[in-house]
Amino acid sequence: MRIQNSPLISLTKSVISLIKNLCNLRYMKFVQYIKDSILELKKVIWPDQQKIVSDTLAVIIVSLVTAFFIGIADFFLSKLLNLFIH
Repeated sequence: MRIQNSPLISLTKSVISLIKNLCNLRYMKFVQYIKDSILELKKVIWPDQQKIVSDTLAVIIVSLVTAFFIGIADFFLSKLLNLFIH
């Protein structure tokens, strides 16, 4: 015995088709995102080793100088606070 096309079966087929299309659309958007990302990475002008070394040294020096000043400020503020406490 063959099942006739009922409204429920037709609705179910439509929902399944809609879900497939949405999944396919999400997949295609993801693939397009990856392709666009690769294209953008090809446009990047990467720095040479000398630039990387000089920028790294600048960051290290600025960090050390900042740490030194924060350390000095902390030392004197703790001494000042000890004067008020004792």
